[in-house]
Amino acid sequence: MRRLPWYGTVFITAMIVLTAYCGSNAQKKAEKDADMQGTMVMIDSVAVKSGDSLDVPVRLNNTEAVAGMQMRIQFDQKMISVGKPKLTSRSTDMLVMHNVKESELLVMMYNLSGKSIAPGKGSVLTIPVTVARGASGSCTLDLKEAILARQDAQTIPSARKSGMVVVRNR
Repeated sequence: MRRLPWYGTVFITAMIVLTAYCGSNAQKKAEKDADMQGTMVMIDSVAVKSGDSLDVPVRLNNTEAVAGMQMRIQFDQKMISVGKPKLTSRSTDMLVMHNVKESELLVMMYNLSGKSIAPGKGSVLTIPVTVARGASGSCTLDLKEAILARQDAQTIPSARKSGMVVVRNR
């Protein structure tokens, strides 16, 4: 077996580090650019007692009309269960579809007649969450993906922020 020269090892290591560094910086830059434009999808953090239920708001801060939105949210299914997402007054013209598979919630919002979510700030959706009896600690509602689209089906750059469900003892 032939050994790689030292400079080859250094080159490969440098490429791996550079790729990881540039990839994380690219994500940070995209989020910073989206934040500067004011387009952001955020899941609120909430506190709830073990065994109780509540609706977790999903907020949208947008500077242009949003014709469609898709989100992928991961959670700990041993700690919480999620129900059918509900539209709010900002999104009443939209249709909502969802699918829960194991520990992931996929949500799509759209309107077949061309209406959209107007620019603004506030909740566009709530997600019913029930905490398992005897659960303690916290559970991240990890917003893995948020894709927003314009009327012309072009994506809107956006940042995203995950939320938490914190279980209170009392």
